[in-house]
Amino acid sequence: DLSKGSVMIYVIATPLTPCATFAVDSVKITIQKIVSVDAGTDGTICETNTVDLMGMASDYSAFSWITLGGGTFDSQTLTTKYNPDSLDIANGMVELVLSATPVAPCAMSVFDTVKYYIDVNVTEYINSFSQTADPARPSPSARGTSEDRPDDRSPAAEYPRTDSPGRASGRPGPGT
Repeated sequence: DLSKGSVMIYVIATPLTPCATFAVDSVKITIQKIVSVDAGTDGTICETNTVDLMGMASDYSAFSWITLGGGTFDSQTLTTKYNPDSLDIANGMVELVLSATPVAPCAMSVFDTVKYYIDVNVTEYINSFSQTADPARPSPSARGTSEDRPDDRSPAAEYPRTDSPGRASGRPGPGT
């Protein structure tokens, strides 16, 4: 019945003697399928690219794409493009939601989210860094080593060494 989308229910009343006429009535019950959506598979794009969306939906009366970022969609169709903006790029990712409203009498809308990670164009990043770098700021290699620290301790000295599960030995830990 569910696969057909409807069911017919019949009631037949059998007469008592001496009556001979049967009474018959029926009702058709339509079964509305629940709305479903699929926004697609998570992915990664370069910051200069757009996202090709290939959403799927069934048994809906309306649907829409929503961004949890700041970019724009080319259209409100299931297969569309998303254009990331500077906010999306700065965040390194964007979540896109495909939401669908069901056909009456069903009332609960559903949604699915797809996440796209945005890789920064390394060449542009390096070029912008080299143009804005502060020459007075020392490079990482010129910042010194753990031997230059005032307390003459490496970061590992702050935690006890574990030789076996549950037992610590060696250097004292923080606060000891």
